Amino acid sequence: MFEPIKLHWAGQDYSLPADEVLRTIADVEEILTLGELYVFQAQRKTVPLAKLSLAYATVLRHAGARVSGDDIFAGLFRDGDLQAKALQAIAVLQLLMLPPEQLRGDGAAAGKAAAAARRAGSSRKSTSS
Repeated sequence: MFEPIKLHWAGQDYSLPADEVLRTIADVEEILTLGELYVFQAQRKTVPLAKLSLAYATVLRHAGARVSGDDIFAGLFRDGDLQAKALQAIAVLQLLMLPPEQLRGDGAAAGKAAAAARRAGSSRKSTSS
């Protein structure tokens, strides 16, 4: 059902195998759900950076990175453009949490995730820090 996801963090490339995606989604949902991401981004125009950092670190750890939520949180503030980095992390989480066929379809959730990904410069197959 899922496809492998390529990630990039701190100069390293990582790959989240397809058979690990659902387990990763479950762990991310313990911190932040897809619905919450949508509400924060679309309605409140803000996102809880600590929760975002913990969720993004969870994805990277499942892909084999040695990273903590603290590392991600600090990285959001490093080298400016906090908003762009937060949007990119949101887009990665949204793309992770939607099944590939939903992304290829024309459902409302797919459209919102694709638009967020375009704004953040991300794709289903490859992401960056």
